[in-house]
Amino acid sequence: MKITFVTLLTVMALWFVPFATVVATAAEGGAGHEYDGITIEDNRATGSTTSLPIAITIDPTKKINVYSSRLFGYNDSWVTTNHGLRITRIPTPAGSTNLPVKESYLRALASIPLTMDRMSGTASSYLIWKDAIGSVDQRQVQHIVWSKFKVLYGPAEWVSNIRRLHPSAEFVWVLNIARDTPENARDLAEFFTGGPDTAWGKKRVACGMKEPMMPAIWELGNEMDWGKEAVDVDEYIKRCRQWIEAVRSVVPDAVFAAQAASSPWKPSKAKTWMNWHRKVLASLAPDIRYLTFHPYYRGMAPKALMPYIQTMTADIARCSNPGIKLYLSEHGIWPGSGGVKTKNWRDSWYQGRTLNSCLSTGEWILLMLQNPAIGAMSYHCLDGGAAWGLIWQDKSRDRYYTTGPADMFKLFAGVPYGSDVVFTHMTGSGTDWQQKDSSFTSAAVIADEGKSLYLLLNNRMADTSRDMSVHLVGSQEYTLAEKTILTAPNLDSINTLDDHPIQLSRTVCNEDKPFSGMSVPPRCLMLLKLKKRD
Repeated sequence: MKITFVTLLTVMALWFVPFATVVATAAEGGAGHEYDGITIEDNRATGSTTSLPIAITIDPTKKINVYSSRLFGYNDSWVTTNHGLRITRIPTPAGSTNLPVKESYLRALASIPLTMDRMSGTASSYLIWKDAIGSVDQRQVQHIVWSKFKVLYGPAEWVSNIRRLHPSAEFVWVLNIARDTPENARDLAEFFTGGPDTAWGKKRVACGMKEPMMPAIWELGNEMDWGKEAVDVDEYIKRCRQWIEAVRSVVPDAVFAAQAASSPWKPSKAKTWMNWHRKVLASLAPDIRYLTFHPYYRGMAPKALMPYIQTMTADIARCSNPGIKLYLSEHGIWPGSGGVKTKNWRDSWYQGRTLNSCLSTGEWILLMLQNPAIGAMSYHCLDGGAAWGLIWQDKSRDRYYTTGPADMFKLFAGVPYGSDVVFTHMTGSGTDWQQKDSSFTSAAVIADEGKSLYLLLNNRMADTSRDMSVHLVGSQEYTLAEKTILTAPNLDSINTLDDHPIQLSRTVCNEDKPFSGMSVPPRCLMLLKLKKRD
């Protein structure tokens, strides 16, 4: 079954304003129009109840990539935190410069494995950061995307709360090159990184953020090639140079990411999308370390999205800085691709938080782990933004809770960051991502100097288990020590404040015999921890 959405009813205004009236037109393009004119695929993997065999070969000596913590980042938003979820406590203490956040939200945030957080999306092209710091009376009402409000959860609150709960977390800042100035970017660099003897460093300390913060990545705008922010590539490059110079006047070694074309699969971009990133690379390659791309998958199968990544990878290899990596600074399942046709566009939002969406995202992460061109990723999104969100709010009780995708990321956090992703090869039905019907993905990771082998398995089939055999190249043997499974009763299962059908279960195995395979249940993401056999 296929569903065609011409505009998907401006669904990605759902991006930032899940609980506000959205005013946008299809002609404007931008967020919400990524799949205009595209036939949305049914991403459900169905099949018989008869188990299908698969075989996996693992070569622990052949390193493919690094299991980097930067591959498991998230996107925040000024709109979801301030307007949609309203996470700050109201009323706020008079004169407060680091505004308190609701404890229920903080408990949910603390429970999530947070490695890197990006303040993201269209909202970052509206925020004037100087109007989002200081006491409440100093902050100005800002018109951000479709809403007007004071930003009470601003830069100081964002960094301070995440650092308090996740001390090792990194941050990505998207520079507002659409509506702010290079001079303000220079001051921002000093605000984040300057000592207390600098003008803006002193103001940061006064805002309750005592320690400096060096962004892991400074992103040069967000989707500047379409929507209300749209400029041509020459103007984009010009602005990038101005903002790079401004930030580096304070932080000489700042790391920058420049964007590739947005949604290049759209028919209107078929012939021109490559021109954008090729010009960017020709002009900015020496000054950037990342090229950003926003894949929203299972609106189309991975086989349809991968050629864009392959083209950009090849173009990077030919540019003056072949060490540039791809930063998928927004990735997530495309809502409305769950095989259910809805009359009201809001009725499709739940499809971003179902078990089906977890398995589709798990599939994408496993594929990207095995692509050394991918240097960082940020999942869209951390806070409940219409279709997605690891943290959601029960508005009737003003309480926050974690969704299925949060448990999915907890499973991925069970593998030690910095370990080696190693070569795997699979055979069997649905194991080839180059086929439209791919439904089973895997990845293998070697850790602890070879003492541990982690096997990640993703079976998107609704009712079909997979009889899996595993062959390890070489003489070393491993035994099964632990098994973790993310699953639910059906693909449409979704977590609420009171009901969590999408759950993780962990089983200690400690088997003695060499591991050679097992049956992988349907509709599950599985992590196996294997220990080196003495």
